[in-house]
Amino acid sequence: ELVAEFADPNSNIGSPDPDNPNTQQYDEKNIRRRVYDALNVLMAMDIISKDKKEIQWKGLPRTSLSDIDKLKTEVIGLKGRIDKKSAYLQELQDQYVGLQNLVERNEQLYGSGDAPSGGVALPFILVQTRPHATVEVEISEDMQLVHFDFNRFHKFLDIPFLLDTHL
Repeated sequence: ELVAEFADPNSNIGSPDPDNPNTQQYDEKNIRRRVYDALNVLMAMDIISKDKKEIQWKGLPRTSLSDIDKLKTEVIGLKGRIDKKSAYLQELQDQYVGLQNLVERNEQLYGSGDAPSGGVALPFILVQTRPHATVEVEISEDMQLVHFDFNRFHKFLDIPFLLDTHL
């Protein structure tokens, strides 16, 4: 309908040169493209729906105060999750640096010839705690069960191999 109205010679909104049919054909294609673009934008915003050639008006989106409050609550929750994940990432980075330092120290020890006799038996257990934590370790007589007591937290490990007590 828009293209027909625009192309109508009696209309005041026709092409600048009504005697040139090439200009009019170009204008019609250009108008069709722009209308198609505008309709796609309106469909993406869920303002209209289109089924074949039928276009249905759905209406402009409404935002109520309760919707805004829900979004604000969701933003706060998402920021909290980001903060927790950032803290966890920092903890993992700290652990990585600690392990890298341990590897570097061990390489220096073995490189200098001051390595402890017998080396490190596998498997070995690496435990990381807070700086002032008290850790109690109990090993069963058969060396198969290790009990760690981290003040309030209990962790049991079933070790299938003998532990090297020279660590």
